[in-house]
Amino acid sequence: MQSTLQRVTDSLLAADVGSMWTRVLLIDRVEGEYRFIARGDVPTTLEPPYSDIAEGVRAAIREIEANTGRQLLEDDGDLITPEGVDGRGVDLFLVSSSAAPPLRVAVGGLVGRVSAASARRAALSIYADIIHTFSLDSPLGRWGHPREALGVVEQLLTNWPDAIVLAGGIEGSSDQDLLELVDAVGLVLESSPERAAPTLIYAGNSDRQDDIQERLANVPLMITENIRPTLADERLRTVGRLLEQQFRARHLSRLPGVERLRSWGNNEIIPTVEAFARVIQYMALSQDKRVLGVDLGAANASLAVTFPNRVAQTLVRTDLGIARDPEALIQKIGAEALATWVPGFSTPQELVTHLMNLLLYPAQQPMTRETLLLLQGVAREVLRLLIQDASGAWPTHYPGLLPPFDIILGSGTVIREAPRPAQALSIMLDAIQPIGITHFLRDHVSLAPTIGALADFAPHISASLVDAQGFESLGLVIAPVGVAQPGDEILRFRLTQADGITEGTVEYGQLYRFATTHQTLLELRPLRGFDLGLGPGVGAEFSRVGDLVGFVIDARGRPLAFPSNLQARRRRVEEWLLYVGA
Repeated sequence: MQSTLQRVTDSLLAADVGSMWTRVLLIDRVEGEYRFIARGDVPTTLEPPYSDIAEGVRAAIREIEANTGRQLLEDDGDLITPEGVDGRGVDLFLVSSSAAPPLRVAVGGLVGRVSAASARRAALSIYADIIHTFSLDSPLGRWGHPREALGVVEQLLTNWPDAIVLAGGIEGSSDQDLLELVDAVGLVLESSPERAAPTLIYAGNSDRQDDIQERLANVPLMITENIRPTLADERLRTVGRLLEQQFRARHLSRLPGVERLRSWGNNEIIPTVEAFARVIQYMALSQDKRVLGVDLGAANASLAVTFPNRVAQTLVRTDLGIARDPEALIQKIGAEALATWVPGFSTPQELVTHLMNLLLYPAQQPMTRETLLLLQGVAREVLRLLIQDASGAWPTHYPGLLPPFDIILGSGTVIREAPRPAQALSIMLDAIQPIGITHFLRDHVSLAPTIGALADFAPHISASLVDAQGFESLGLVIAPVGVAQPGDEILRFRLTQADGITEGTVEYGQLYRFATTHQTLLELRPLRGFDLGLGPGVGAEFSRVGDLVGFVIDARGRPLAFPSNLQARRRRVEEWLLYVGA
């Protein structure tokens, strides 16, 4: 199939159906290379009066037709495929989506911070809501409830899941406590035949598999490898894949209008986060780099990360979508933390009131500077929480800090549509707080889902789009690691540009920006044992041209330090925005 696609595909349309926006991209071959041609953006038509996602896709395609003068749809609204000799239609049609409701998952394990935590991470690799967590050592009582196993029964009956993941016991252990939880789950499922049975996945000690099968003989059961065979070994992929299959079958494939879209391309609709992860995986493997991608959507916040010799790992937080549940989101962020990033409001409560009113109409574009900074502040805090949740499992040689990343790709409306590229970089830099030398990119046309959707069966097109710099280059950030006092000199630099050479020092606690509009050479020599990611005191030089922001030296230290006073914090943030050009 792949070779056939490589022979015949000259053009394609790729739709990404989000909870709020539906975007369709037209890709065509230009002088032998695949290029982005046009995009159509319309509100998603999942809800009444349309209740059909195909209507939104059609509207986005008509927008492309109007902008390009190219006919893509028949008079009856169906897609013209394959492309004709007259240029009408396209050869290929693909769909990704994040619009389906998340899978409702209950997780259980012997130890909350070990097996139950691993089950949670596996579930959050897809679009899932964790509705129950049961662990033997819960501070709320055995299995997380004062009534112990009976409490498990009551909770499941009250809040019915789509899937249940049970884990616990390293390989070779003799602990049988998990069987108590298994019996409680089995009792619930066997006594409720009128309900759609949840998928039950056992991913614990393999020595208990026979016991599990015997106790759950009348319950649909999947048994897979131990998610935590040793304390140091975590295997999330298999459970994540099983849950993704359930998400596709129970929710994604049942979106209204999906059958019509499938008939246009004869391809399965894939989750947007999976498409995004494929892009990150490709960038990491093709360039031998450590790559992090973040995507801040209206209903979900997600990331994908790839380290050398590892498959891409994903994290999806359905509770951190910027527009899904504004009140709950503000509670998670905290009004005081959000107020740090937003001047112009006299009190945090005034800010919260304004944000609640703003998010009643989340598709509306920000009309004032205060509103723009407010949304960007929310994006920072959402991204901070996302990174905080994921980073505990990442390998790092710097205690208490993130591992260095070679590339960070940012996506999502707030990042993509930031009026100044420096604002997009600043959001990611403040929230992620990377160390070492990092190239920041922005998915400015929402190309990542298209590239990812193509990766399995047309990798040559995916590669062409990435290699053709389908993402905007924001700039190169250098964040040295070390300890100093504000004002201490920690780096010496030499900047060579067409109009001359500039030499100087970098002070701890400050931000510096150097434009790369023309060819620019930056030479750095660390002082006081500071580390650029190459080893303490080891210098480096970089030559770049054409970045939208340029070189940024982030000498603020890690983690970022803030004054205790709100107004002082706001003044510091204003200075940072000024220094970086945001």
